[in-house]
Amino acid sequence: FDGVVYAGTWGGEVYRLHYAPEATWLPQRRAVNGLWAWAVDLTPSGVLFAGTWGGSPFWPGILGRNEMPAGTGWEFPGLPGLPGGELTTFAVAKKTGPAGHSVFAGTWDRGLFRSDDSGRTWINVSLPTPQPVRSVSLSVNYETDRTLYVGTWGTGIYRSFDGGATWGQLNAGLGDHRIRAVAMSTNYASDGVVYAGSDSEGVLRWHPTDNRW
Repeated sequence: FDGVVYAGTWGGEVYRLHYAPEATWLPQRRAVNGLWAWAVDLTPSGVLFAGTWGGSPFWPGILGRNEMPAGTGWEFPGLPGLPGGELTTFAVAKKTGPAGHSVFAGTWDRGLFRSDDSGRTWINVSLPTPQPVRSVSLSVNYETDRTLYVGTWGTGIYRSFDGGATWGQLNAGLGDHRIRAVAMSTNYASDGVVYAGSDSEGVLRWHPTDNRW
């Protein structure tokens, strides 16, 4: 554990918390030219991601990538398809695959995307319905079990066992399908537990024996 924390701000800046000689937030250069740095995440190997909300197709959201150990600065690989307005969430696999870490990026108006090479290139991962993606959670063993959960704003929660090639919808017991967050248990392989936060029902727990929230 290295104690490093990153934060995205209203103005599109990304900051890093430094502890020596005292706790201080320092900017990581100008990150992305957007209105808000809406989502940030970091791979175990030190690749930092930042996504913005741009506000309109004419000022689209931007995905930024920065290999922090190499010190090469920000690059902007772009996502397939038409420009969109908002990058809402990232999820990073804990273990590396053949070409790097798998990373998922959720958007408000363009769906879900996946990279299998630590964010250098991206492909679209189609959900059954084109809803805004608010949250993605990966299994701690994602590189072997390929399991992830996705929370959407409008059609609830989806689960995939093959990295997003096929999906099942998990809405039994869920009264509000506007999902703000999903989180898989660190012991998911043995307990199958998942938590979700909805817009009006608070925090819910998936009961794998009953197959309902």
